[in-house]
Amino acid sequence: MGKHIERTLKKRNDILEATKLLLKEKSIHHITIDDIKKRAHVSQVTIYNIFGSKDILITEVLKLHANEAICSVVKILESDCSAYDKLMNYFKFTFNTFTENPYQESIQEYVYSGLNKEIKDYVLNLYQGSYPAMIKLYTSCLEAKLIRPSITMELFFQMCDMYTQIKPKFYASKEQLDNLLESIIKSFA
Repeated sequence: MGKHIERTLKKRNDILEATKLLLKEKSIHHITIDDIKKRAHVSQVTIYNIFGSKDILITEVLKLHANEAICSVVKILESDCSAYDKLMNYFKFTFNTFTENPYQESIQEYVYSGLNKEIKDYVLNLYQGSYPAMIKLYTSCLEAKLIRPSITMELFFQMCDMYTQIKPKFYASKEQLDNLLESIIKSFA
């Protein structure tokens, strides 16, 4: 019985990993069970036996994806860097996410569309977990005079959210990204 469970777990992980990779190659709506089975080297029956449906599989992969992203952001925000470096690294991470995964925008649209309430609620809950680190960032940026006193915490969060929506076409080169990052940081002061 132990070997069967081990094989099932390996197949489960292979399917999750294959789907994760496919999310970097295609939009969610264009990923098929056939794509997943080929990439994971498993049968369609195996996928349905383990996950039950494509929607359940996609939801689980998106939860993993969101969890990794939020953990990375919190790690940046809780690092021993200066407030300036934390803010800069936060935006670099966000922009690199969109550059490295051309379908990230499609993922975000799917998550926030409300088509899948479970994943939307999960992601919003994860974001709430990052609030203490964002509050500390706001406070340390205020103390370092990177943020003018008239910018409230709520406005700071809104500005961060707004800036993270900037599309990769506006920072196609490293020089453009560096200029954009400097402009963003200066906009708070």
